[in-house]
Amino acid sequence: MFLPALLSFIFVLAGNTVQQGKLNGNVSDAETRESLIGVNIYIPETKQGAVSDEYGNFSISKIEAGIYTVQVSYVGYKELLISDVIIKSNRITNLPVSLNQVSIEGEGVTVTAGFFQNSERQPVSSVSFNNEEIRRSPGSGGEISRILQALPGVASSGETSQDIFVRGGSPTEVNFYIDNIAIPSIKHFQEQNGASNGPIGLVNTELVREIEFSTGGFGAQFGYVMSGVGEISYRQANRERILGNVDMTMAGFGATFEIPDFDKKGSWLVSGRRSYLDVIADAINAGGAPSYSDIQVKYHRDLGKNDQLTFLTIFGASQFVNDEEDAIETGSLQVVDVSRNQLTSGLNWQHVWGANGYSNTSISFTSSKDNTQVTDLEREILETNINIGQKEVTLRNVNFYRFNREMNLNYGLESKYQYGDFDYAFASFINFGNQAVPPRAINQSVDGVQSAVFATFGYKPVQTLTIQTGIRVNHSSFNDKVTFAPRISARYEISPRLSLHAAAGIYHQRLPLYYLSQDESIRNLDETQARHFILGFDYMLTSSTKMTVEFFDKAYTKVPVLPADSVNANPQFVADGFSFYETLESRGKGYARGVDVLIQKKLAENFYGGINASFLRAQYTDHLGKTQNRDFDVQTLFSVIGGYRPSKYWEFSARWSFVGARPYTPANEAASIASNSLILDFAKYNSERLPAFHSLYTRFDRRFFWKKVTFTTFMEIWNTYNRENEIGIYYNKTDKKVDKGIGFTFLPVGGFKLEF
Repeated sequence: MFLPALLSFIFVLAGNTVQQGKLNGNVSDAETRESLIGVNIYIPETKQGAVSDEYGNFSISKIEAGIYTVQVSYVGYKELLISDVIIKSNRITNLPVSLNQVSIEGEGVTVTAGFFQNSERQPVSSVSFNNEEIRRSPGSGGEISRILQALPGVASSGETSQDIFVRGGSPTEVNFYIDNIAIPSIKHFQEQNGASNGPIGLVNTELVREIEFSTGGFGAQFGYVMSGVGEISYRQANRERILGNVDMTMAGFGATFEIPDFDKKGSWLVSGRRSYLDVIADAINAGGAPSYSDIQVKYHRDLGKNDQLTFLTIFGASQFVNDEEDAIETGSLQVVDVSRNQLTSGLNWQHVWGANGYSNTSISFTSSKDNTQVTDLEREILETNINIGQKEVTLRNVNFYRFNREMNLNYGLESKYQYGDFDYAFASFINFGNQAVPPRAINQSVDGVQSAVFATFGYKPVQTLTIQTGIRVNHSSFNDKVTFAPRISARYEISPRLSLHAAAGIYHQRLPLYYLSQDESIRNLDETQARHFILGFDYMLTSSTKMTVEFFDKAYTKVPVLPADSVNANPQFVADGFSFYETLESRGKGYARGVDVLIQKKLAENFYGGINASFLRAQYTDHLGKTQNRDFDVQTLFSVIGGYRPSKYWEFSARWSFVGARPYTPANEAASIASNSLILDFAKYNSERLPAFHSLYTRFDRRFFWKKVTFTTFMEIWNTYNRENEIGIYYNKTDKKVDKGIGFTFLPVGGFKLEF
């Protein structure tokens, strides 16, 4: 009944006349967040414009529905061109704008407009995406993790997982923040070691205004992580009238509403989603019925001209269930029931100190509950029973102060309290090394505080040179140790087109609480340390096309490893696995080094695209002193993406991705058959490689601008030429053989969004 009713609603609201929408926005200084008065906002295609008022606000009405480039100019600031600004039928589009200041030494100096702005806080290894770039990305399914795979140095473990590996690091080495609020997990179906076990993420990209992602060399304001940081900005709801949309994508069905306060000083952004993966489980080789739902709320309120309050809540529930028939068909002979609930709520207060700077202060609370039961049909026993609850409270304060055009200071503090209640039991089993492991049960609570203070001093002796030096001082109550993390970065503009940049720094990270629950001695380990060194350059091929080349070297020390006398043990890099450890030692080493190349073209006229390539190695020294390939040592990454928009109604795009041969440990087939379980040959650990992954994703979009609504529909073909990409090996107990796992085969994915 839902679909016919929806179609009837669409046709009632549809019309053939020229439709119009409205553009509202706010302009501020990119560094200080101060509102800018008298900024010129202009739409060249319609020759309409506006000037920002005393609060930095602007509004342009009666714009014909379509897709535009907006030009923003202001004396003393770099002129900016913003592509992909979509004006929709009978709707209000919000466009927040941040401008970078430039030194003007005399009258008549002209600063060339461009589509790119260099991040002053992240001068290296940083790329941003706006909402439209996220929405239309072919093969992404609207998922943050798949969108980030279009970046150099970022690889995936497979299409049925949300895990990303940044420059050879594990999924646990990446952190995300939403509106300055720490989000411990952006994944549905997350496992205790930080890896995911499902294709759907928690972040509803319909709400995302922008994401800025750094793959290395990030500043002192970020800690507790060694490889990547993502800063996600949710958009503000409009403050004039109620707006809404409903959509259906691969992720599921969803609805979003924008609700203004009565006095128009605040607004609510509310969304809810429910998956239908349990319906299409067979088509995506899920071997069961994964499902999820989530609710997300953002409330934004002006407390005055210089003060804003943001309240954010994200709740997600996910479940995977299979039955005996599924277990027999996939050959696992395991009936699995996994559920996870997670909630993050937080407040952020932003105060702008006029022309000098701002403060962002947030406090957030996160809780999660994980339950897993695995029944072994062959032995007729409950093989695994896991009940884990975790809580986290985070206080974060980030301040920026600009002394003058040449000097500024970014400083603050972060403190995180974590608590975990771990109750899990495992029946006896034969491990991958063909050893009998006795039953094990743990009922343990773990808690502790990680705190840090940080400061970064920025110096700009001349307009073409920016230097940032910073330090982060961390303290952990888990091992009662203090660590120091100095960092430095620099950018030098040789010409308006060419700039050089470099960064170096030290980063620290401890093991997840799951590992700390296994033995008290593990809590006393040193935190793993990673040293980053990055050198690169940017070259503007055109005003809309930028090429970036970076060389990176990441050295790991104090890596947890097994004792040297451990025999027939899995030599895996500890943080990459999901195992039991009674004792570990902080004496391991590792590295990841390589080169990244990115060519990024913004939408100018009717074409956009990008090419990225990475060549890297990631290895480590195991507990016996032997050099091993890390799980994510894929060596080569390459992708090319392109899109063509012949009109405001139609759009065609495609992406081809290549991921080099991922290392894996071969099976001992005779031992596997004898034990009727997967036995690995650890003497050949990660010595063999899966066939290289490659796949083509094609997509088309069609927009309808009708009387009261905008209707957008799309169709994607994943794995267009139907390649069987191997994602690993497993033991098929039904067929009594070692078998290979296969990712998505030819898969049509469609969807729509109705905005009213």
